[in-house]
Amino acid sequence: MKTRTGSTMCFVTLDDRSGRIEATLFSEAFNENRELLQSDQVIVLEGQVSHDDYSGQMKMRVSSVMDVATARQSFSRGLQLKLEAGQLQNGLLDKLDNTLRPFRNQGSPVWIEYRGEGASTRIELGENWRVQPDDNLLLELRYLVGDNRVELVYD
Repeated sequence: MKTRTGSTMCFVTLDDRSGRIEATLFSEAFNENRELLQSDQVIVLEGQVSHDDYSGQMKMRVSSVMDVATARQSFSRGLQLKLEAGQLQNGLLDKLDNTLRPFRNQGSPVWIEYRGEGASTRIELGENWRVQPDDNLLLELRYLVGDNRVELVYD
């Protein structure tokens, strides 16, 4: 949509099946993020939320848009794996090494919450083992160690 000054703006209806909100992207925000605005695409919006007196609903003025991978990287404190002594059989550590290796970079730290018989500890892997927590890594880790044993930690 064009404004009176000729700049482009966009209205987006966000719906997660629990609620709806209309979000407005003015020229700068729209031009910077137009490629992320696709139907049925999961995105993360930042901006100011306020009450719309005309419609009686909430509205949002968007300042930035992120895809899920960028939001994970920006907001997660780390990746936590919950392992138990019995899981360390059958070469799990080697498999874990092979799974994490392709995703290593300057991303999120990785912690192992280890529980053994009569003992537990938290081990933070070194700086060389920071990972980019994308969908493929999370899927592979959940397959390797179990769905409920892989968690992205947020503040």
